[in-house]
Amino acid sequence: MGHHLSSPVFHSVIHSFLWVLMPLLSFFFFITRLLVSSLLTLSHFPFLLLHSQFTVFGSIMLAAVYQGDAKKVVELIRQSPGFDVNKGLDEWRNTLLHHACNGDHRSAIIPLLLAHPGIDANVKSVFGGTPFSYACANGLPSCVREMLKDSRVEVNEPDRD
Repeated sequence: MGHHLSSPVFHSVIHSFLWVLMPLLSFFFFITRLLVSSLLTLSHFPFLLLHSQFTVFGSIMLAAVYQGDAKKVVELIRQSPGFDVNKGLDEWRNTLLHHACNGDHRSAIIPLLLAHPGIDANVKSVFGGTPFSYACANGLPSCVREMLKDSRVEVNEPDRD
């Protein structure tokens, strides 16, 4: 029997595929716009391709976080020693820790990220939200518990609102 369009496996595969495909399409349209407007020459491509690898890698990393795949997240971080865990991966500057605190099924990833050397447990998004405030605002008890286990987490850290 084949997969149905409503099956969780189908949705997981499509979700992962879109997380990788969307940055590539955005990059392609960005380059096309720049070429058409004559702001970019072919000599710029090596730099842009190098920059786009982070975007693709960030998308793969986010897909692993969204699936709650702790082993994959750790493996990807280990394979990329230059990866900055405190750098935002989306337009709102949400980090891996922000995304991990945005779904209760992702709570197993939180202690692994907090164990990473140099991680900022109170890093803020564009809106001033911390990973802990995301977990609280979304009513995610498993994520809140995991964050509270770390003494660096500021429970009263104000956001912009």
